[in-house]
Amino acid sequence: MTIRINWHLPAGGDIEIEHNGLSFDEGLVSLVYICLFTDARADTSDEIPDGTDDRRGWCGNSFSDFEWGSKLWLIDREKLTEEVRLRAENYARLAMQPLLRYGYARNAQVIATIPVLTGWL
Repeated sequence: MTIRINWHLPAGGDIEIEHNGLSFDEGLVSLVYICLFTDARADTSDEIPDGTDDRRGWCGNSFSDFEWGSKLWLIDREKLTEEVRLRAENYARLAMQPLLRYGYARNAQVIATIPVLTGWL
């Protein structure tokens, strides 16, 4: 079991708290959220979106045998092109690898789509 994370688009996720403390779930949904939305450290060859040299990453990875997180943050505010869609799909697929490697899941299918935005100028 893991602590339940509720996702509220577009704001992000919240740890769910009940009257008697933290809420728990069976784990896989929360683990997927953690894998996708924890920032993986950028490689030195990656272009940082804000132009700084902050490669981010999660400090807990210093104590782990594998890296949690994804590089989805690298495409934040990018134009929604086919190239960016493919990068997002690849980043998400790589982020799922710890779940497969350590037996939390047997397979992970990742499909990225470009949303159709109506009413935008």
